[in-house]
Amino acid sequence: MKIITAFAIGLLGLSTIGMAQETTNIDARADRVIRAACQYLAEAPYFSLQAEIWREHVNQAGEKLQFSQTMDMEIKRPNRLHAEISSSHSQRCFWYDGKSLTVLDRKRNLFSSTGMPSTG
Repeated sequence: MKIITAFAIGLLGLSTIGMAQETTNIDARADRVIRAACQYLAEAPYFSLQAEIWREHVNQAGEKLQFSQTMDMEIKRPNRLHAEISSSHSQRCFWYDGKSLTVLDRKRNLFSSTGMPSTG
């Protein structure tokens, strides 16, 4: 679960690991706010997030194509995760209950479940 939670926080762009060692132009107040948000999420027993993710691809003809997807994620510590990721091409769901991971492809009506090692 720690890996999945780290993944979720990384998606938010809130990771500040190594920031103290870098020279940046980040305002001190903004840095405090981001660090406080990260600390709050690290201690929160439950949180959820919604994200809209954009990706660009330049094809061989030089045309720039944009793709987008949405993600809804709910995390309940110590070992619960539910995520839904949707785009015009796919719609996938993920459930983790501390013992197994289940993946559902809603467009193809396929699912799979597998046991997961304990993180405790």
